[in-house]
Amino acid sequence: MNVKEHYINALAKKGYKADASQLNAISKLQNLAVQLNSYSIKEPNVSSGLFSGLLKSFKTKPVKPTPKGLYMWGGVGRGKSFVMDSFYACINMENKTRVHFHEFMRSIHNRLQEISKQADPLDIIATNIANKYTLICFDEFHVSDIADAMILYRLLNKFFEKGVVFVMTSNYEPTTLYPDGLHRDRLIPAINLILERMEVINVDVGVDYRLRELEQLETYYTPIDSDTNSKLQNCFSRLSSGQVDKDSISVQNRELKVVCKSANVLWVDFYDMCVLPRSQIDYLEIANEYHTIILSNVPKMTPQDASAARRFTWMVDVFYDHKVKLVISAQVPAEELFMEGIFANEFSRTVSRMIEMRSTEYMQDKTRKSVDV
Repeated sequence: MNVKEHYINALAKKGYKADASQLNAISKLQNLAVQLNSYSIKEPNVSSGLFSGLLKSFKTKPVKPTPKGLYMWGGVGRGKSFVMDSFYACINMENKTRVHFHEFMRSIHNRLQEISKQADPLDIIATNIANKYTLICFDEFHVSDIADAMILYRLLNKFFEKGVVFVMTSNYEPTTLYPDGLHRDRLIPAINLILERMEVINVDVGVDYRLRELEQLETYYTPIDSDTNSKLQNCFSRLSSGQVDKDSISVQNRELKVVCKSANVLWVDFYDMCVLPRSQIDYLEIANEYHTIILSNVPKMTPQDASAARRFTWMVDVFYDHKVKLVISAQVPAEELFMEGIFANEFSRTVSRMIEMRSTEYMQDKTRKSVDV
């Protein structure tokens, strides 16, 4: 099955219809898939894990020129990860990987700390990764951290030197990455490298599939029971695309357990999100990474739950300001979530925002922010 056939089948399963911008992307991806399936510069590496040990550098000469990668950008809900699903499924090679860019960079920084005493640790890490993979697919490529901006050029340059091919999805056209960021000039060489070594296409026209799904789904479920949980599972499956897993994420260097996550949808429990210590900065980081949050098991909060209620208020405020879509399962209606306690008099504003977040106007608002945290 080729990329287009896989895509058409996936559309049929979801009840979607193809649009022109996605078909253009699929055509480009099909051409790239044909090139990749006859292109190899290294033997598959059987070591497990992205950074499992320091491997000896090796590289054979490419038999063919390195195929040009693809950078797909456009607003949320345009199906970028959806079309990447079909492409990735049709690549017949072992030495490929697909990863959320934010998680990839966290792994890089963690590994840098582990081998910081070695000479040029970044070159060691980049070489090892480049020796393991011919194809790297990044979901949600963007830069919101000065630490990432400082090292991105060297990473990408090493990968391209080694013949690695990239496919990336992003909400940003390359020249608009990291707008007004600290030392943005450090990122310009990386942007120029992307423009030189990858084909850039816009998939910002056509149907907003995420919005269409959200308009057909409820976004507040009560009470909490097995039926509600099934509905949340349905929400997640309809809204998510790309790789799905249950791995915890790191938020401000602290673990956040998740129920489930994909490239741009995060499902978490109220306890982990609001009862455990969290700050507004935590919620900002989450808002930067995910366009939709599913929050399950929100209880009716008592005066003893004032701290959790305060964090819940912070969370809603941040998500509201950043146009994050919020799906909730709760013990009681929103108006009854927190009626007594030291912050109860402020909670009516939170309820008002939650109600507004269910509106068509809010759902259709595309003005998501990206904040350097």
